[in-house]
Amino acid sequence: MSIPTYDDLMLPVVKLCAEKTWTMRELIARVSDDLGLAAVERAAQIPSGSTTTIANRVHWARPT
Repeated sequence: MSIPTYDDLMLPVVKLCAEKTWTMRELIARVSDDLGLAAVERAAQIPSGSTTTIANRVHWARPT
């Protein structure tokens, strides 16, 4: 499976955030688990190498 775009993550992330307050680490892990992401997908970095792709996309999808 490929990592979904942040647009595709918006609804699942908003639904999870409606359940309770999550730390970013917990939210990223839960979304990754729900998506069934493999370890290599979880570890994939954005081009700058500053964070993982899934963390970056969950961050952008999370409601403020």
